Amino acid sequence: MSDGRRHIYHFFVPGDAIALHVSPRAPLPYSVQALTRVELCGFSLDMIRQGIKHPKFSETIAERYYDYIRVMEDRLIHVSRYAAAARIASLVLHLRGRLACNGFLKGDVMDFPLTQSHVADALGLTAAHVNRMLAELRNEGILTFGSGRLTIHDLARLTDLVKSPAG
Repeated sequence: MSDGRRHIYHFFVPGDAIALHVSPRAPLPYSVQALTRVELCGFSLDMIRQGIKHPKFSETIAERYYDYIRVMEDRLIHVSRYAAAARIASLVLHLRGRLACNGFLKGDVMDFPLTQSHVADALGLTAAHVNRMLAELRNEGILTFGSGRLTIHDLARLTDLVKSPAG
């Protein structure tokens, strides 16, 4: 942000399209930072115009665009209305689902290069509060977090946190 604070509104996972929802003629209205090694494939406006002529390409782009909008709507609701533990659970389940869809989930363990500060900046919490909530989730045997990995020990209880967002 212009005052030096950071707000993270989306995490891209392998296979995601970056900037699908912005005009190709305008600069990105945000910055993108890689937390891991990435491979990036860019497309010229001419390539996109040619691709749109193919039904499968157009259908895929439309699906990804609508998925992105749905994710943003869900995140807005979660950040504005959920208690801290439910926000964290929602984010973890969201990333887990996207990694699974893209073939990057390893059982109950997932690569999780985010720091507590990243989670805080994405969920409108302080890093200290995220630390307390993660400790609580660990102590309750729901998940463990650290060293670039997140392990879900009790998926049902993690899911229940999102179903009861006030708690």
